Amino acid sequence: MSVILAAAAVVIYLVSGAFYFLFVFRQRRWQNRAGNLVLWLAFGVHTAALIGWWVTQRTVPGLDFNSSLSVLAWALAGLYLLLNLRLRVMVLGALVAPLAAVMIVASQLLPPAPTKIAPGLKLAWLLGHVLTAMLGYAAFFLNFLVGILYLVQEWHIKTKRLGPIFRRLPPLEGLDHLGHTCLIIGFPLLSVAMITGAVYANYAAVGLWRWDPMVAATIVTWLLYGALLHGRLVAGWSGRRAALLAVAAFAILLVSYLALVFLTPGYHAAAPGGAGG
Repeated sequence: MSVILAAAAVVIYLVSGAFYFLFVFRQRRWQNRAGNLVLWLAFGVHTAALIGWWVTQRTVPGLDFNSSLSVLAWALAGLYLLLNLRLRVMVLGALVAPLAAVMIVASQLLPPAPTKIAPGLKLAWLLGHVLTAMLGYAAFFLNFLVGILYLVQEWHIKTKRLGPIFRRLPPLEGLDHLGHTCLIIGFPLLSVAMITGAVYANYAAVGLWRWDPMVAATIVTWLLYGALLHGRLVAGWSGRRAALLAVAAFAILLVSYLALVFLTPGYHAAAPGGAGG
């Protein structure tokens, strides 16, 4: 059942992305409303698929690499939908919806990896660890996408190529504000994920600060985004500098994480939901 629901979620995400793309190129408000409504439907079906996976596998999704991709897609879509309620960066849906579909497909094609849960560990700790980690990574993912859109929009302005794409993209100030908001959301979530991960590690009898490669990568990620957030809040970083740093930070995060997943096994079973524990 969870596989069928996941396949349905992929189709609905793609339909949502198609409506958003139509809106980008034709600017009909009904197309944006349709894309948004269909994305909410996809998110609901995706939630049901993850619950079904949880029931059938009898473990929290997100503990291995393949299921973590699906949880990350869910977090990315859900966080975008919540942010879009107030900030209304509608063009971003044309990126989020198809990316979510691609990540679900990848999660279904990859073989599952065995995972172990420490005996006696409360489910709330593990669930809180996975959710905060995935939502934190989703916020950084959105921060990266917004940085890309900012640089594209700025390029159009500087080169005076104010064509259709320029008119479809939000103002630079709006994109900069959204990027800042994503950082403010993502950094505390990653901090909470590190704390709950440390508790999990202690329960699992692997030591509170065992020098696992994924722990090291998470600490580096936390310091990197902490420096970026500090620069925005204290040093006044904004605009192009903030966008470039957002893209660079996520590139470092992605490369280091994929290298760890495929080259260095650890007690996290190579899942971003295990980062920080």
